Amino acid sequence: MPFPSGFIDEIRTRLRISEVVAPRVKLTRAGREWKACCPFHSEKSPSFTVNDDKGFYHCFGCGAHGDVVGFVMHFDHLAFPEAVEQLATQAGLKVPASNPEDRERYDHEKRLYDVMDMAAQWFRQCLDQPVGDAARQYLEHRGLTREAMERWRLGYAPNDGRVLLKHMRSKGASDAELLELGLARRREESGELFSFFRDRVIFPVDDRRGRVIAFGARLMEGDGPKYINSPDSPIFHKGEGLFGLARSRVASGAGQSMIVVEGYMDVITLAEAGFIGAVAPLGTALTESQITLLWRLCSPDALTVPGPYLCFDGDAAGERAAMRALDRLLPQLQPDRSALITFLPQGEDPDSLIRRRGPDALRAQLSQSLPISEVLWRTTVQRRSLTTPEARAGLRTELMKRIAAIRDNEVRESYRAEMTVRINHLLLPARRKKDSRHTAHSVGHTMTEAHQRPLPSNPQSQRAKQMLAIMLFHPYIFTEIDEDFAMLSMPEPRLDALHTEMINWLSEATAQENAHETLDAEAFASHLMQRGHAEALAELESSLRAHGWGALQRKSLDEAKDLWVSTFEHYQGHTARKMGAV
Repeated sequence: MPFPSGFIDEIRTRLRISEVVAPRVKLTRAGREWKACCPFHSEKSPSFTVNDDKGFYHCFGCGAHGDVVGFVMHFDHLAFPEAVEQLATQAGLKVPASNPEDRERYDHEKRLYDVMDMAAQWFRQCLDQPVGDAARQYLEHRGLTREAMERWRLGYAPNDGRVLLKHMRSKGASDAELLELGLARRREESGELFSFFRDRVIFPVDDRRGRVIAFGARLMEGDGPKYINSPDSPIFHKGEGLFGLARSRVASGAGQSMIVVEGYMDVITLAEAGFIGAVAPLGTALTESQITLLWRLCSPDALTVPGPYLCFDGDAAGERAAMRALDRLLPQLQPDRSALITFLPQGEDPDSLIRRRGPDALRAQLSQSLPISEVLWRTTVQRRSLTTPEARAGLRTELMKRIAAIRDNEVRESYRAEMTVRINHLLLPARRKKDSRHTAHSVGHTMTEAHQRPLPSNPQSQRAKQMLAIMLFHPYIFTEIDEDFAMLSMPEPRLDALHTEMINWLSEATAQENAHETLDAEAFASHLMQRGHAEALAELESSLRAHGWGALQRKSLDEAKDLWVSTFEHYQGHTARKMGAV
């Protein structure tokens, strides 16, 4: 809501920026300022400064800059009104209302937060009492310590349908509030109220500020749904939040990725094992709002902290959940905004994997995560036999139809280029499949192995340039390493555009019956020049001189291929090491 003129100035006057930053970032005095390693990007030496006299923070590394409100918005991932309200509370100021309706709504929502907190405290007390013995034993059997139960404010809802209502009424909560928050339901026949949560372990759901806004409840034994969740309310919308959100906000600043899992226990087990970026949807499939929220929570330096990782159980239900997530993800993809898909071993979920095999087992699985493009390819190809022209045409049609859902033009065109390469390679004419010198894989081998390699990411600049140069001088080797070449990522937009144009030309050339004649280095370079890539080609030439690669052009076809493969192996190895450091 809008705030009166002067209210924000009053907050800035009452709060020194250092006292707001210090609880979140370790500050060290440096003369009249404070210094620290920047919380908004990864660095080893401090370049982040906080100046109380001037009332602002500034990072000389990434350029982050702002006042006390901007810091809380950036660090806590809050909208402007939420940041102002949080700071006003810290400063001892009452948030003014711009009109009576806003004030009434604000007061009502604040009251609902208080009621939910009272309920969370009561559930927590029940877990520690004799009535909660079975629930405690269940959680201990799941590997949780008493300290972990306390950290996550876990609770227990007794089987008695009236005891919670009696307690909440004694604390001043009205029946209308209990109904509005989903803590109570009304019996149709008698109109009597009863507790919605009964004989279940309680998982409080927090918002970004750590306020309880809902509950998830786990059935320990007996009939009924395994999990039930609070219904939507004025303070809770299940498609917009994430379980574990308040704790996960510091993950990117700590150099960790966001990891999306399916269950509340998965989140707790991962966080207790050190994966502090673990979150889960709130009883629904991953929504567009939650995907947007995840990108906001991820590090702005995507090359340092990849993700988010979407982690799915190793069973049929996990595969179906992954397909639903893919449909939600594709329309929202943007440059440098994507995700990695992680499939766990058959019969495992994150909780069981860590408890049975330890955190390193999960790190190993994350290192084998697949980009969205790879999952899109596999899920489309695996359903088709491709034994007829109609089926092969159907593959191309289905892929392009799914890619058309991507709203961002640049990302959509990049996907089209990559999938064109894959389709052309998969459907190469039979004559070329038999050419042992120029073809490395059969159709079956391509489908089962070559297309199932995780895609490289976070490339090294010079290796990427060297592989471009090799392909420029020896385009025929594209017939053997086309897929790997298409998977490269370039260190800058100009080279990325050149790479895409090279893929397009090479894909068309290799599809011709006379490919051995079409794949001519001079014609290739001339085409690239005509398409406006002279500057990028000049940059490659400069790299050739700087790194002593002038002999590339004189190498034989086999020598060029061996050098390309060797360079690509080093490139992949570096990528795997970075992905393993999750």
